[in-house]
Amino acid sequence: MIRSLFGRVNFLGKDFLVLNVQGVGFKVSCLGRVLASTKIDDSINLFTHLRLREDGIDLFGFLSIQELSVFELLNSVSGVGPKSAMAILNSNDFQGILAAIQGGRSDLLIQAGGIGKKLADRIILELKNKVSIDNAERTISQMESDADLIDTLTGLGYRKDQVKAALAKVEPGDNLEQKLKAALKLLSGK
Repeated sequence: MIRSLFGRVNFLGKDFLVLNVQGVGFKVSCLGRVLASTKIDDSINLFTHLRLREDGIDLFGFLSIQELSVFELLNSVSGVGPKSAMAILNSNDFQGILAAIQGGRSDLLIQAGGIGKKLADRIILELKNKVSIDNAERTISQMESDADLIDTLTGLGYRKDQVKAALAKVEPGDNLEQKLKAALKLLSGK
């Protein structure tokens, strides 16, 4: 099994990149935040999950072993495939996903596209006793605050991916009003 790859980025697609590893190009499906922070000719190390199917082979890449572990944990749930697991991981960082599972907060899991209430409840039911994260309450509070900011800023006409990218650059300790001002400043380019 291919567990990690180190190479130079040759191509960036919508949800994948091509990683050149000593002359061999690997197509690797990646999270949006990985693609947004990567440029062509960057050297990166990806922790990978190889999925064999009858009609092909898929390779999924992550910047940290923790993200890979959460991806594989989500894939262990009946009804959650790699696309759903990637959608969940794209909706928040891995600590937020684990905190939502530990806290039984299906409302935070369904923020991912294509994840409904039943599937979110199944994820929580099957994984709640398998995850443990410190400061889960604080992480959940932060996720709720970010969800409010995302709703506010998308209501002003910004795209959700733009808003998430801007919020990732805002200081986490700021209060809601400070975060909103900082995000607006980043989104307007001033």
